[in-house]
Amino acid sequence: MYNLNKEKNLLIKRLLCMLLLVTLLLPSQVSTLKVAQAATNTSKVTIGNFEGSWEASGYALGKSEYTAYLVMRVKADGSFSIYDQEAGNPGISGMMTVVDEDTVSVECDSVDFDSPWPELQLTDELRYHFYNENQVRITYNDKSIVFSKVGKRFDFKKMFSGNWSQDSYRTWYSNNGINVSATYKLKLEGGSILLYRVYKDKETFITSFCGLSYNKKTNVVKTITELSDASKLPKNWRTMKEGRHFQSFKLSYNSKKHCLTLTFNKKSYSFYTNIVYGVKK
Repeated sequence: MYNLNKEKNLLIKRLLCMLLLVTLLLPSQVSTLKVAQAATNTSKVTIGNFEGSWEASGYALGKSEYTAYLVMRVKADGSFSIYDQEAGNPGISGMMTVVDEDTVSVECDSVDFDSPWPELQLTDELRYHFYNENQVRITYNDKSIVFSKVGKRFDFKKMFSGNWSQDSYRTWYSNNGINVSATYKLKLEGGSILLYRVYKDKETFITSFCGLSYNKKTNVVKTITELSDASKLPKNWRTMKEGRHFQSFKLSYNSKKHCLTLTFNKKSYSFYTNIVYGVKK
């Protein structure tokens, strides 16, 4: 009898402990759920994410089409414009509405001759993707342009010292094209890298890479591209993925030799500004 009462008391104590634990843990779980829901709600894109002034990257993703002249302005009420800041020409203006997580609808007052997307209709949709709060990709049909908040666009100008301030504006060649099977040409402009193949004085555009960020400690530039044909790349880079993807390069610069070296997947190619294509030193 004594043992039975002892067991009952022990069981009651265990039940009380379990109830106490549930009472303590339940508010914590509810609070965690609320925090998770709040995080989900705050991650929803609104016109507020687009609000402000934005400048386009040097070139459309994967293309040789110059876009650095474009500026996009969006107001809190959704009114927007995209125009040519260099010539002052109008492009697109109207109202923008967020449809879902990757689409905005636009009701345009005008779609003029300097529109980055000439096929855009007065009522249409644009696709978007935010890389971060300062960089957004906007796509129509097969043309994507990365816009950065004014003052936040990636730039190659201040990456290195020495002759870099002059070299960064120049054209770079892998060799002079004499008695070689292939020469590659590189340009840096508006935060973009443009790559060409040159053979018998004929240039073939390969792709463009839009710079997103630069790590000063590792000298690695993170870019995004839309690569259509990897077989056109320099031989040791042909394992690069095709389509839209992030692509990182390690950069090194020799000021005395006017030499820029890009490394992808441990395979490097060097380009020079003091080489003139077709001219032997």
